[in-house]
Order: sequence, then structure tokens, then C-alpha cells
Amino acid sequence: MEGSDMQQASLWSMFVQPLSTLDSLRERPRWFYPALISGIVSGAVNLYVIQRIGLVRLIEMTANAKAMIDPQVILRNALEHTIQILCFQALSMLASSLFVALATATVLWLLLTLCGYDMTLKQGLAVVAHVNLLTVFLRECMMMLTASFIHDPNQFDINNPLATNPAFFLKPASPVVVKLVGSLDVITFINIALLIIGLTKVCRKLPVRTASALVVIPWTVYIGMTITIKSLMP
Repeated sequence: MEGSDMQQASLWSMFVQPLSTLDSLRERPRWFYPALISGIVSGAVNLYVIQRIGLVRLIEMTANAKAMIDPQVILRNALEHTIQILCFQALSMLASSLFVALATATVLWLLLTLCGYDMTLKQGLAVVAHVNLLTVFLRECMMMLTASFIHDPNQFDINNPLATNPAFFLKPASPVVVKLVGSLDVITFINIALLIIGLTKVCRKLPVRTASALVVIPWTVYIGMTITIKSLMP
């Protein structure tokens, strides 16, 4: 099988045979195309949501959520630079996808190295990129369907648009509680579970318990830090 055919097979097989695909990354740690496609899909769906809901309405939602910002000033500036905003938004989603994959893989690689386990950075990056590919497709497809079938654009919650976590239903008033309860997200848990499985696949001697700790503890620290920052904001 040619290299390009193997890459294409790994991308498609991640959706139908994720465990086998993750197992194959031990010998063939491919990462660039999954990370690139994740960013492209995120950017495309983001532009679709903007077109479907309306840029003006989304800006108003964002400005109203941040009371310290004058909505009229933000709206006026946005309307004057609509094309630039859309281009920047698409490019930022692409860059964010690559950066998040690299940052996550680097943290996991460093932790595994410190614990004495043998995994290359490229293997970790391949696992993260493939897992993100699957969960990004799942999340973005749900986002696109939500934007397509919602009757009242005012009901679209830009900060938490999907019914995959308790915060969507409870609607807590406190931003700190929103972040805490919103972190209990089904798609996030799928991502965590697949990361744990992927690490044990590319690192043969890594126990599931250790892999779970190496994934869950940094994620918990990250959530704790973001909640702390939100609680300190006015």
C-alpha cells in the first residue's frame, strides 16, 4: 500500500475502527493530516454557523456576555471589517487545532518520559491528532445540525450550544458554575477515553491505570485553572 493510501485509510478507519487505527500508530505515527483536517472542519463549520445565525447576532451575544465591552462599538467595528474577521476566524481555528494537538501531545510525552515509559513525541502527536479528528467531527456535525434546525437564532447559546453537558439544561447564572458543570461533557469524556486507549496502544508496557492518571490529572488541573481565572474576573 502506498504512503498516501495508508494515510487515507487511517483517516477513514478512525471513524469505523478507532481501536485498530490507534494500534497502528505505534509503527506508523501519522499526525499532520488528521490535525489539518480537524482545523479545516472546525473553520468551515464555524463560518457556516456565522452565516446561519448571523454575524451581527453572534457579536451581540458575545458583547452581552461581556458587560465591560460596549456592544455598539464592537458591532460597528465588526461591520467595518467583516471579511477580515471571517478570514481571521477561519485561520485561527486551523492554527488552534494544530497548536492544541502539539501542546497536548507534548505534555503527555513529557509526563510519560518522566515516569520512565518509552513513547516518542511523534507517536503521542499521532494519537492526539487522530482522537481529535474523531471528536471534532462529532462535535462540529452536531454544531452544524443545531445551527441548521434551530428556529429562533436567539436561542443559540454561543458559549454552550450543544446538549452534551449538564450546563446546557441547568443554565446556571454563575460563569464559574457554567464552566465547572459544562466541563462534564460527553464528547470530552469520549476524547479522554480514546486518549487513554491510544497511549496504551503506542506504549505497550503502559498500564491503563497509569495512562488514565496521566490524562485525567492534567485535564483536571487545566479545568481548575480556567475556573480560578473566571472566578477572579469581574
